[in-house]
Amino acid sequence: MAANPGKEWRMSAIWPEESSEPFLAAGFTRTPLTQWQMRRSLD
Repeated sequence: MAANPGKEWRMSAIWPEESSEPFLAAGFTRTPLTQWQMRRSLD
């Protein structure tokens, strides 16, 4: 990022919600697109 100041950086919405804090602390912001974690038993 330092090599390209002024560019817009994006990351895919593949990170679990509980792992977002380091990205927010680095200056990233959330977009309206999010993913929900779901679990279903295959029994």
